[in-house]
Amino acid sequence: NFALLNERIHSPNDDDDGHNYCEQCAMSFRVCCPKHPLYRILDRLVADPIEDRTKKTAPAFISIRTSSIPNAGLGAFTTTELPVGVVFG
Repeated sequence: NFALLNERIHSPNDDDDGHNYCEQCAMSFRVCCPKHPLYRILDRLVADPIEDRTKKTAPAFISIRTSSIPNAGLGAFTTTELPVGVVFG
């Protein structure tokens, strides 16, 4: 069973994980929009399973700290502007 990469698809379910929605084109694609690709940022590598793994694997421009929203816990905050289409992990 094969699927074309970047094939435009229609999904009546907005929560369907089988596609990626392009905000600029207002269309869904199996992988990503050919005009507006996704940019994957990999986690930083850590040697062993460690305590505080989230903070250790986050990219250098992302900080994990307490949110200013009451009872929200920790949040991820950037120190730089991120372009549309960035995917983490």
